Amino acid sequence: MKKLPWRKYVPAAAGTECMKTKKKDIKMYLLWILAVLVNIKSVSTDFGDDQAYAVATSYRHIMGDRLFGEMCEPHQTSAFLADFLMILYKAIVPDMTGVVLFLQIGGVVVNAIAAYFLYRELRHWISGELAQYICMFFLVFRPKQ
Repeated sequence: MKKLPWRKYVPAAAGTECMKTKKKDIKMYLLWILAVLVNIKSVSTDFGDDQAYAVATSYRHIMGDRLFGEMCEPHQTSAFLADFLMILYKAIVPDMTGVVLFLQIGGVVVNAIAAYFLYRELRHWISGELAQYICMFFLVFRPKQ
């Protein structure tokens, strides 16, 4: 089969790179939206025994208990971030009614900030797309808050 002379001047797949880029962008936006929705869901539903212990320990600490003086357990250090957030909440709201929800939101915000700094470091070593996937994984599959 003889090739037509004009065929050599026209790229075989003109515009396909642009379409691939658009599809990647749309896929990335959808994945980020999904990651945000998962975090919104986790704020209202993910509350386990470990979070309850951290909230109780922080509450005791804020109310004046000397945690390490009365019982020395190293896992009480997990309440330090919650202490700061509870003090902030108590300064804004006089009672402790919504403190659990506030702590959950605070945990998501702290995790999102950590994911941002993780992305900033990873993008220098690997591709930006892979760095975003890793940060999404970090955001969605959080360890204990």
